[in-house]
Amino acid sequence: MSKKKASVSAKVTPDRLRQIYDILEDEQIPFEADVKKVGRGIREITIVADANNIDHFKNMLV
Repeated sequence: MSKKKASVSAKVTPDRLRQIYDILEDEQIPFEADVKKVGRGIREITIVADANNIDHFKNMLV
């Protein structure tokens, strides 16, 4: 039986995205991340993880 997944997204600047990448580099909790360019100088990052861990990633994106 697979665990329930949840996702969290945020629109960020490229500088903030680099900061998030630095944080995720050492992350121990399993996750998937997707990044899209949504406008000039704006990226949208979506993180998918087990539902019981999603609050951890929400805090990271604020």
